[in-house]
Amino acid sequence: MTLFTPANVIIGATYIACHSMALEAAPLCPELLIAEALEPKYQRLAPIHSDTESGWIFTSDQMSETYELKAEAVHLMSQIVSEFEHRGVTLALMIAPPRPLVAGGDVLSQTLTENDAFDAANAAASFNTMIGQLRETGAVVPNLLSAATQVDTGVPFYFRRDTHWTPAGAAASALALAKELGFEEGVFDISAILSSDIYEEKGSLNAISKAVCNVDNPPEPTPILDFSAVTATQGLGLLDEISGASIALVGTSFSDRNQRDQYQVADALAASTGAEIFNYSVSGGGMIGPMEAFVSSDDLATAGHQTVIWEFPYTQSPNSTSQLRQLLGALRADTAGVSPIASVGMTSSDTVNVDLSSSPIDANLLSIETGTSELLKLDVEITFENGTTKTVKLRRKNRIPLERRSSDWWVDLSGWNYGAIIEISLKLDRDAVDPEIQISYLR
Repeated sequence: MTLFTPANVIIGATYIACHSMALEAAPLCPELLIAEALEPKYQRLAPIHSDTESGWIFTSDQMSETYELKAEAVHLMSQIVSEFEHRGVTLALMIAPPRPLVAGGDVLSQTLTENDAFDAANAAASFNTMIGQLRETGAVVPNLLSAATQVDTGVPFYFRRDTHWTPAGAAASALALAKELGFEEGVFDISAILSSDIYEEKGSLNAISKAVCNVDNPPEPTPILDFSAVTATQGLGLLDEISGASIALVGTSFSDRNQRDQYQVADALAASTGAEIFNYSVSGGGMIGPMEAFVSSDDLATAGHQTVIWEFPYTQSPNSTSQLRQLLGALRADTAGVSPIASVGMTSSDTVNVDLSSSPIDANLLSIETGTSELLKLDVEITFENGTTKTVKLRRKNRIPLERRSSDWWVDLSGWNYGAIIEISLKLDRDAVDPEIQISYLR
């Protein structure tokens, strides 16, 4: 089976600092390294590392060295996995690995400036720790960093000027996931299905170099994979005993690039598992947006998928516990069992406080009915009787089709042992309509 190796993978390295390397970075332009020199929409990505020779570009959000999960995130992910298990569904996670580690030591030493440092060994160890933690929740989780750094024939896993994997990288990831699900390794050889058809990736990061540096790099060509050439001989896996098995793929632009799965993720999963793949991914939907929409619709309950694959990249951290509480709330939603707390009218400039000190409530789940699917932001601040205050930032993306968005929000409160709730405060985003909000709770 063909997988990938970057030049000089630096899993064993401890430190990258360009002042100690023979090569020196030649950025596309100095402005990329200075936040104040960039347009506001790019400033959060600075410093943006680039090199004219290698062609690689890395934004600052891709250079994290810390991926371990906090205890709260582990608890919530475990609860999410359990909710799928209660429905007879296996939850698998497909997390695209860190680009800097896949690019390798030579690329990093040539791309980082003398003032930059990147601890590759620490980043790799931390990512591997996160994968181990996620496996302990009961989810099926392949280590795609390992998959991306095995011996290859030179087909790239990642584009140099785009954040996404190539079709070959997606196929390697699908094969790794199929193996974790229990299917035979080596269902197909990637090098054997590289077609003569070429996809040219213009690159989302190239758009930055063009806007900031007036440098328009050429598109990156990559072979399209011909899955019709695959002879599928599945081994014994979790799906083999199920007639007509189907898998739901719920992910991001990695599985919905250009709104058409440009990188052939669903095809690769179908070839590596032998199952029918239903793609619910939404480009720009964020880590939980497509999954919340999938859970809140009838798809999870009625479509009969035996496995759900949750795809998101390493830059979308499961440590965002507000997102996990929002998703877990959607999984535990039960409109028939709620008890009302209050009905409040709000405008987008309001923060509304609901005082419950005279009759505190014990709740495991909050329900917030807004009557509109257009609301994208809602902050919920909860004060408990021991004085602890917790805020859950509920968020939705406008990329999720309106008909797939619920008008209701659910907030899971599990793991918070601070006593009864004595106050709830709500704050809408400024662009919201003026809904009448119904707040309820479940014990």
